Amino acid sequence: MIQRNPTIRKPNMSGLNQTGFGLRSSLSATPAARFCLRCFSVAARAAAAADASDERCFFVPAGVFFSGSSDLEPLDFSRDMRAILSMIAPMPSAERPGRDDGTTSIESLLADDDGYQTRAQRRAQENETRQRQSSRRGQRSASGSRPRRKLSVVGVSGEVLMTLGVVMLLFVGWKYWLNDLIVGEEQNQAGQELSQVLAEGGEEATTVTTTDPAIGIPISSAPTVTNERFAILYVPTWGADYARPIAQGIEQHEVLDHNIGHYPDSQMPGEVGNFAIAGHRLAYGASMQKIHELQLGDELVVETADGWYTYSYRSGEYVAPTQVDVLGSVPRYPEQTGTDRLMMIMSCNPFWSTAERIIGYAVFDTFTPRADGPPASIAASVASQGGL
Repeated sequence: MIQRNPTIRKPNMSGLNQTGFGLRSSLSATPAARFCLRCFSVAARAAAAADASDERCFFVPAGVFFSGSSDLEPLDFSRDMRAILSMIAPMPSAERPGRDDGTTSIESLLADDDGYQTRAQRRAQENETRQRQSSRRGQRSASGSRPRRKLSVVGVSGEVLMTLGVVMLLFVGWKYWLNDLIVGEEQNQAGQELSQVLAEGGEEATTVTTTDPAIGIPISSAPTVTNERFAILYVPTWGADYARPIAQGIEQHEVLDHNIGHYPDSQMPGEVGNFAIAGHRLAYGASMQKIHELQLGDELVVETADGWYTYSYRSGEYVAPTQVDVLGSVPRYPEQTGTDRLMMIMSCNPFWSTAERIIGYAVFDTFTPRADGPPASIAASVASQGGL
């Protein structure tokens, strides 16, 4: 037995005697050194085992090796080894989880069947995995194509519907936006060219000009050939470059898709009665797209070979497509004979539909002979287009 050293004060280690060592606080030199050597020997073995398995380990602080008594009992290596090993707990690394069975002994760390791998084993396994992946990529490259997905009715139908939707959107954008810009510009160019032709005496026409005895303005007869262009419509509020040709007839493909059409049974510009014309609201240049924007007093100018007839906008209304009495010399009153010089412009309503007709009415204001030049409201526009 090791005797108590009365000169060494016993430390207070209450609550730490959990090892079963029976190691006392007043250690003599030789037994204490032997005990420390044993502890370091076990710790070295644990560190070696942890390094072999890429683990980290930590130890319960040395204070637990002490008890509250003052005598040092003889050391039992087997007992002390088991006690120290029981206090060594492996800390799982970031790469491998800890064991699920709760074992913390060195024997379990060094076991061959615990599933753990050394660094060399892991590197060998990683190299083997890379080689297998490289071999698979080489096989896919040699075959020239990737594995194809299985086709399904739902997948094919969805792709077809999406394609059709994109095509429809592109078509609508082309027909009702891009096409309107392109065709509208072409019609404006055609109107400018017709203005120059009329100013130069023009081509041989099928119209005959007479003078209205009441106010002394020239009145021409209606063309006898369908789709013959005889006039140009200017609406200053629709843009300085707006100059659309007016042709005889209201057939859609032959006339309206390229011009503003004149109703054959209606009167001519400046004549007593109703000078009725119509045009597209959307598509094919959209010559009447802004008809709903007309305000009281807005000017509508019609150019012919004789000069310019200026009308002043008065009002508008919406009617059914079958309501043809608006074409009479007195709109809506076909049994009456008109005394006013009116102009009626017509188009479809609402946008994207032909369910109704939108109509605008204007009354004759002035006539400007060609020798006097265009009216002030369109003079700058005509001059910029190369006219008089």
